[in-house]
Amino acid sequence: MKVIEEINATTGQVQIIEDFQGPIGAQYLVKVSGDGWQIQRWFFFDEFDKKEAKMFGVKSLNNPNFRQECISGTATWAQIQKLYIEAEQTIVSIFEDYSVFEYAPSDFEGEK
Repeated sequence: MKVIEEINATTGQVQIIEDFQGPIGAQYLVKVSGDGWQIQRWFFFDEFDKKEAKMFGVKSLNNPNFRQECISGTATWAQIQKLYIEAEQTIVSIFEDYSVFEYAPSDFEGEK
């Protein structure tokens, strides 16, 4: 985990993080937190743009209505993130059921 950028404001803090331990297809995370609340948004596949991630964090700090949508899970990005994470859990479960996690798709040695 590597913090790419951090913003500290009177209303809270924004961290833009590169993290390879996140959900499948997600490498970047924006953590926004304030007094008694926290938002974590993963950016999936090629959707990450540092400028947009920073704008998301600042908007979450400064716009109470948007922040509440994020916290409650009604913001569009939050609904999409929930779907991605549910899909990942299903995929992981299937891979575990078939014991294929130790093989890559092109691992012909594992097909003996």
